[in-house]
Amino acid sequence: MTDRLIFWIGGFIIFLVTSFILIGTLVSKTMREQPGDLIFGIALSDFILSIYWMINASFAGQVDNPNFCVPVGALGVFAAGGEFVYNAAFSIYLIISLRNALRQSVIPKKAFHLIALTITSIYVGVLLSTGEIGKTMVGTCAIRAQCESTIYSYFGIGMVASYALLGVFTYIYLRKNVPKCERAHSRRARFLFYYIKYISMCIAVYLMLFISTLLTTLEVRHGDKPRQYDWINSFYNFFKFCSPVILSIFRLNDPSIKSVVKKSLLFWKKPKPAAGNSLQAQQTRALLGSNDDEEGEDMERNERINTDLYESVLGGIFSLPKHRKIELTYTLISCVLYTAQCCTNEETENVYNERSNNRYKHERFFLVNKEEITTTLPPLKSELERTRYTILNGTFKVYAPELFKDFIEQDRSLVDIGKSLDFIVNREQIKQAGGASSGKSGEFFFFSRDRKLIIKTIPNGEMKMLISILQKYEEHFNANPNSLIAKIYGAYTYENTDLGLKFNIILIKNICGLPSRFVERIYDLKGSRYDREVMKNQEVENVSDLRGMVLKDMDFEKYEKKLWIRPELKEDFIAQIEKDSMFFRSVKLIDYSFMVFLVNKRKAQRERSLSVDANVSQESKNSLENIRELGVYYNVGIIDYLQEYNFKKAFERFMKRLRKLSPQLDTSSQDPNYYSQRFIRFITNLVVDEGMSIKDDYY
Repeated sequence: MTDRLIFWIGGFIIFLVTSFILIGTLVSKTMREQPGDLIFGIALSDFILSIYWMINASFAGQVDNPNFCVPVGALGVFAAGGEFVYNAAFSIYLIISLRNALRQSVIPKKAFHLIALTITSIYVGVLLSTGEIGKTMVGTCAIRAQCESTIYSYFGIGMVASYALLGVFTYIYLRKNVPKCERAHSRRARFLFYYIKYISMCIAVYLMLFISTLLTTLEVRHGDKPRQYDWINSFYNFFKFCSPVILSIFRLNDPSIKSVVKKSLLFWKKPKPAAGNSLQAQQTRALLGSNDDEEGEDMERNERINTDLYESVLGGIFSLPKHRKIELTYTLISCVLYTAQCCTNEETENVYNERSNNRYKHERFFLVNKEEITTTLPPLKSELERTRYTILNGTFKVYAPELFKDFIEQDRSLVDIGKSLDFIVNREQIKQAGGASSGKSGEFFFFSRDRKLIIKTIPNGEMKMLISILQKYEEHFNANPNSLIAKIYGAYTYENTDLGLKFNIILIKNICGLPSRFVERIYDLKGSRYDREVMKNQEVENVSDLRGMVLKDMDFEKYEKKLWIRPELKEDFIAQIEKDSMFFRSVKLIDYSFMVFLVNKRKAQRERSLSVDANVSQESKNSLENIRELGVYYNVGIIDYLQEYNFKKAFERFMKRLRKLSPQLDTSSQDPNYYSQRFIRFITNLVVDEGMSIKDDYY
């Protein structure tokens, strides 16, 4: 009766605690990230164990019935095996996470879970096929008791002993090395310090479980007959459920898990979303980098603070308090400049090189350390002292550093990264960074004061795509020095566990090139006619009323009609469009846009703004004179080109056609071949024909 009560109480407690963890993991994307998937595996195993124990307690009289005991015992053995495998994996993860503090510490998710389930299933299958599952010596259903001990009798002891030894090793390793990790991420350090206690608790529980398992497995004989002691059975059963009960409660009290579980369960108390501006206004600010002083003041007045850091990564950026966003911007700029200037290739305390014979796969990991960075960048130190901001801790991963260094060297006559990202010159831009999002994408942008560079976030899928095409990307630029593709000068991943942030950024050329006050009109062109009109059914008295909007394909045809460039430039211009688009086709990319900024260089030159180059009126490969409007130029280029054509995009096209009941609907999502052909055809048709007169009325 005592054992049944232990099983009932323990099983019910574990059922409740693990249910909270499982629900929180299913609801929250944050908790599914590693090591959340491992904790989920432990919780799920304990959840199954709780059901197994309550079944044993409820149907204790059925344990002698093989039809009942064999399936129930198989369930218990499977759950116990899963608990052991996932606890062991979690210990291994803690060790790897600390050892590779500068790198992303990942145990491959799918492969590991598949291997764990396979091993556990094979083990249960072997026990079932050999008839080893049945009534145990302590009156439950698991590995059955026999008169003579077999290898299976000691398997449970071996699992418990091996985990206890692994726990001791993990505990010693963490205690010895955790302070080194604290420099990189104080949140990670707190996480590891918390789980040092968890590991020590595991060691104690598993040692007691080892003793109790050993006592129940070894035959205590008196003469020729085995003797069974009830107190040993109760002792064994108590520690058998003690492990998941204590450890589940301990896991639930992990601050990061506890807060997310609480939020998931109290779903009706979710905070209201932060107030935001219109989609059109957000898109315009993102494309222009509209952080002129007067515009920045409006953005600051409209800013709302949402301190919930458990939303999506980018949601976390925009929900940061203003001073944190400013410090984050200082940190990102500092890391970009630091990694560009730090030329050492040796592995040091602050730098780790993931060496590869393929330079496109070479990765470097930097520990973000204020003292180290300010020593390398003296202007930063004085700037931080003046503004009283700081550099945020974390790690900074640099992809293919040699390749992007070559890109910067090739374009040194056009772009000086140190000058463009100068802290003093960009002081106002840094204060206003993070206030604008690019419409639906919701990405973080920083525009340099001279409008030559952009630092922006990109999703994981786009970063993987960029890395995968780097060799062809370089080959295309080497073969096409006049390419209209907006060139990327750096690719990075920044992680800060204190703020719950981890995201990818790229350093890319800014096509616009001039402050927003000199931009007359903007067009985002894809070559599609479906949902590609902003000014639908709206009357405009003068084209000047279109300022501040990001217009689309059908708007261009309506208000501009043509790209009014000099006829002798048409052939080379179209040829380059074809080469660039064919490159995207070859690497299966779609959704790229041809951006057209109509900029008033005459006005910019007249104002002689410090942010405008002296040769601002000079025509170049991506800045073409508009022969129809005096002093106005087309600053053009191809952006947003890292979207892979995949099942998701194909399904998106199918659903749009289904909603419109139009099988031939020409949406923006198309296969790479068709997208490329349509893109080339559309841009070609935009260029003015030699026979057209510039006096033709276009409005």
